[in-house]
Formats: sequence, structure tokens, C-alpha cells
Amino acid sequence: MVRRSLLLVVLALAGTSWAGRGKMIEFKNLPQTVPGLAKLLKTSKDQPFRTVGALALDTMLRERGHELLETAEVDQVLGEVLRGLFNNMVADTEIYTWDKDNFGPRGDIVCKEKVLIYPGRVSPTFEKKYTVKVQGKRVDRGYLNQDCSVTVTVAKTDDEWHQWTASKGWGINPHAVFVSDNVARIAVTLYSAGTTPVPTPKIEKPIYVGFAAREKENEEWKLLAVEPPTSLDYRKQECNAFPPDAKAGEAEKKARVAFWMESVRILNPARESFVGNEFTLFSMPSSGADAVDAKDKWMLEPYRKSDSPLVRASAELKLSRMGTATTPNALADLINQVRHPAAKGELVKELLRLIGARLDASAPPSEEDQKTLVGLVSSNPQDPPRVKELKIDGDWARLRTFGTKVDGYVFRKTTDGWQLLGPMR
Repeated sequence: MVRRSLLLVVLALAGTSWAGRGKMIEFKNLPQTVPGLAKLLKTSKDQPFRTVGALALDTMLRERGHELLETAEVDQVLGEVLRGLFNNMVADTEIYTWDKDNFGPRGDIVCKEKVLIYPGRVSPTFEKKYTVKVQGKRVDRGYLNQDCSVTVTVAKTDDEWHQWTASKGWGINPHAVFVSDNVARIAVTLYSAGTTPVPTPKIEKPIYVGFAAREKENEEWKLLAVEPPTSLDYRKQECNAFPPDAKAGEAEKKARVAFWMESVRILNPARESFVGNEFTLFSMPSSGADAVDAKDKWMLEPYRKSDSPLVRASAELKLSRMGTATTPNALADLINQVRHPAAKGELVKELLRLIGARLDASAPPSEEDQKTLVGLVSSNPQDPPRVKELKIDGDWARLRTFGTKVDGYVFRKTTDGWQLLGPMR
């Protein structure tokens, strides 16, 4: 629920400049309903008020609305919000830059011809072509006053999306759509192509939140608002709905967690190891604006029930490392559910942290258990590896052998017998 006591400090505007006299905008001074906030975004000309209103509406819809799962409607919402976003990118302002400025919000996606959407939330047939006239003051002069066209289509598989964004072109990750009172919100993260040394896409900030609305059920969704960023440096405004340079309150922190988990959800499951910033994404940062500290760890609790195994694993791992009670079985279940080898490795490490002392203190194993466990990791039953160490405590086992490339293996006993959870790296 939106906290009415939340204060967000923003600065009085002259145009899109954030210099000027400071003023307080409190959530309690905003409309307290979805229709009221939607009306504010439709009618207000006060950009600081609109920005805070967008954050309030985003929070309200994520927490009080229901997720929109009908792909045809998601297509409409995403299509309208992308139209508004691309129009913002080519407007006659100083906000957007091309790829020459490392910290300016980038708008050159509109001239990339082809952009792929991460599959799953939109229909497999999603395809829209947008044509815009470039008029920004900081764009590449060769594009100024020229028409640019970009075709946005959905990747056939997540592997196709990852291969495309690794080094070939831009991608879009559409976040979950939440709806209430015929108002919908969606956020999108833009990814530019990776480079040869680091074949992983770069998250292009700010992250964008946009809204669509309709008069009544079963009508088409139409664009309500996509607020333009107001800072020339995305480090001061990492989402278009965050007031720049303002101290993050509860609403912004929860939005940051939601955005972060969307990045975790689409980590490339085919990688044997984390590349670039993927380790930080999965493990979650311990410092900076996106950090979740002990007092805010309750914000992670909903993600333990996510439909994404990677998201569940990331939340469980972070909470466990912060001291929240978890169980070895919960971690073992996630090890079995996660496809990403490197993510599995982090879960194995945390599992061993929880059960390692018990294993160290355990009694010698039986010959039968030793034969069974060695057999599970042996590629040649006629010539099994020699055992360096085997520790068993109840339903848990740790095995180290000679001549292997990994440090060892972890096992769990189930009703079907011993099960290999994974290697220790």
C-alpha cells in the first residue's frame, strides 16, 4: 500500500530544469485512488507533480492491481507505451543523447531498425513498426530532422533473445503488467548490444514506467502517460518515475527491488559462469541505491513465491545471507529448479554454509553409501574415482574425490534414494 507519510523532495521547475526553490510533495497531497492519479497524469502540466504522481500510481497498481495475463491486451499496453517512449526520445529537448555519451539517457534505439522483445509476456506474433522524426538537441547531427524507423518484434525463444543482445542488437524486457480501474502499468528495461570481450547486453537506464487506460472493459488500451526523464545524467534519475536527486523513500526502494528482480528473471540460463555484472544481478548488491539492507529485507519476501525459479533463488539466497531463517531443503529444491549453472553454484555454497559444520562432525559413512555416492559422479563405473573425503549427516552428503576439476559434490537423500544436487566450485 502507498504510504501516505512518504515524503519525496523535488525541486520547483522552470520548463524541464530542476534548479530552483525546493518544495515538498507528499503522497498524501496526491489523489489517493487509481482514477484520481490517472486524471492527474492526463491533465497536470506540473512535471515534478507528474513524476511523483507516476511513482504513486506505479506503486498503487503493483500492490493493489492484478497482473494482466492476456497476451493480446499486454501487446496493446506495451505497444502504446513504446509509442509514447519513442516519441519522447526524439522530442526537441536536451534530454536524450546518442551512444557517444556514457551517462545520458540514450534515444538511438529508434534508429536501430530491429529490436527484439524478450518472450513470455507478449504474444508470439507481436510486431510493430514505429517511425519518428528526430529533433533532439543532443542527437547525432546526421539524424537530425530525419525520419527513423524501428521494427519491434518478439524473439522466438529466450536463447534467440540472448544471442541477439549479446553482440548484435538492442532488446526490450517488458515487465509484468498490473491493472486496476481500467488503468494499466508496465515497465520496460532497454538493453543495448554487448561487446565481444563481454558478450552480455548492457542495461540502458533509465528504466521506464508507462501507463495505458481504457474507458471500460473490452475496449482497446490507449496511451495514458510515459513521463520523460528530466535529468541529463541517468545516474541521478535511474527511472523516469523517480524524482531526480531526491532521497529514496519506501515507494522508490520497492520499485527498485521490482526492477532488479526483472533483470534477474532474464539472466541467460545457458552460461556456465556469470559474465559482466551478472553475478551482482543475481546476488543483489550490498551497497548503493539498489541495495536492500536488513531493515528493508521484508521487501524481498514476495519474491520467494515468484513464478521464476531464478527470482526465487535470488531472493532466498539474499535473505539467507542476511540471516533470515531458511532451510537446507528450501535451498536444495531451488538447486533442482534453477537452470543456470552459476546460480546453482551460489545456492550450493549457501547450502554448505548451513550444513557444513554438521557434515564436518559426522561419523564415518557406510560402505554402501560410499559406493552409491561415488557411482553417481563416476563416468566409468568400472574405474570409479578415488575418494578423498566423504561426509554424511542424515539426508546430506559431501563428497570429494581425486582427479576432478571441481572441489567436490553435494547430495541429498530423498524417498527415491541419494540425489546429486551439484558440484562444489
